[in-house]
Amino acid sequence: FAVVADEVRKLAERTSKETLDIAALIEDIRHETRDVAQQMATARQRMQGGMAEVDLTVEDLALIHGKASDTADKSRSTTLAMQEQTAASNDVASNVSKIAALAENNARIVQEAAALSGQLNRTAGKMVELVDRFQHTSL
Repeated sequence: FAVVADEVRKLAERTSKETLDIAALIEDIRHETRDVAQQMATARQRMQGGMAEVDLTVEDLALIHGKASDTADKSRSTTLAMQEQTAASNDVASNVSKIAALAENNARIVQEAAALSGQLNRTAGKMVELVDRFQHTSL
């Protein structure tokens, strides 16, 4: 009976020690689980912060895209306006050339008119002389 009691006592001691070891192991697992939960919460917060930053970045990129589109539209409008201005300038240059040609033609006509006027004056002078002679000879 003493041998059995000794074996039961040893078994009880081992069971008690194993129970303490298991309790310590469970406590370690609890601590580690708590740490993992905290790390997961921290990671979740960081991830949410990262998502917020991604959302802001997407908004910024959309804003940049909108501004770039506006700039491209304005550039196209400016190019179109420049083309229209060039066409208008070409029309003005063409009209100036036509006006210059007309002015040259008018100058030539004025010179011809002046020459004809001179001839008419000379002819009128001769006619006056002839009339004077005719009047003097008739008298």
